[in-house]
Amino acid sequence: MKFGKSLLLGELLKADAVDYNDVSENRFWIVCPSCSEAIFKVVRNAEAETPPLHYFSHYEASKAYASDCELRVGRITQHDVEQLAIQSRAQKLKYFITSLQKVIHEEFLNPFDGRTQIFTDSYFRVLSRSGTFCWYRNMQHQDFVKLIKKMSDEEILAWFDYNMGGMGKEEKQYLSTHLSIETQKRISLDLAKHLATDQARPSFDCLFNHAFTWFRIRLENNVTTNALSGIEEDLLPVLKTLPTTSRRKGILMLARLQQTDHSELYDVPCDALHTLEQALQGEMLRILIKLPYLQILRESMPHKTPAL
Repeated sequence: MKFGKSLLLGELLKADAVDYNDVSENRFWIVCPSCSEAIFKVVRNAEAETPPLHYFSHYEASKAYASDCELRVGRITQHDVEQLAIQSRAQKLKYFITSLQKVIHEEFLNPFDGRTQIFTDSYFRVLSRSGTFCWYRNMQHQDFVKLIKKMSDEEILAWFDYNMGGMGKEEKQYLSTHLSIETQKRISLDLAKHLATDQARPSFDCLFNHAFTWFRIRLENNVTTNALSGIEEDLLPVLKTLPTTSRRKGILMLARLQQTDHSELYDVPCDALHTLEQALQGEMLRILIKLPYLQILRESMPHKTPAL
């Protein structure tokens, strides 16, 4: 059979798009689309001039179903696959939206080296209540909404790709333990578009607060490790003091950034304020792409997994 159904993802998966480990470790709960019995993956070795053949097969205990199932699965069209994916995508998005703020904060508290532990609940309460920071966050929200609404899905996905290049080695290794990168990006795309809606404003605020903090942590780490990028001197004082300063002083801080030329750093005309805004948008996208969507899906499903 060329297709298996993932009970976890709610989608039909092609055999050549699934790894052995995905099936052997029961990672996505892959079953026969016809009878819902457990199946396994086979790769038939090919001659040098032809590609290998990937397909799913029933276990011995369920071989009585095999012929009928192969006929039924063989009738599945690409349209069937796409329609089921659309339905499943909408359902999964509901799970992610419901838990988004909680998962963003939990992931922030579980970094690779404990750098986030000093940013306590009281720190995030300051970000939530600060009039100056709220004013700045409102401006960034307006810019984010305009960007998302004018960009195509392909452009947003390319935006994710670009900012994933800014991930550290540990972050990329951590990402490899999740769903496939294409699935992570597709879910992140849906969430980014959701965050541009009015009802998602609390979730945007939560994401922005954590992105602002992550960017501060990155720059402080650059200073500690002497791996300076040239922006630390201009941006770190703003990241540290903007949430606790007055509106008047905050406006002056940002005005000074706008007057600080960063063109030599990036070989394009830009100022330090633009650098800050681009960096915060990048942090938001990196947070979304790293969230443990596989874990969220597992927790949303019944505890009993299909037996092999």
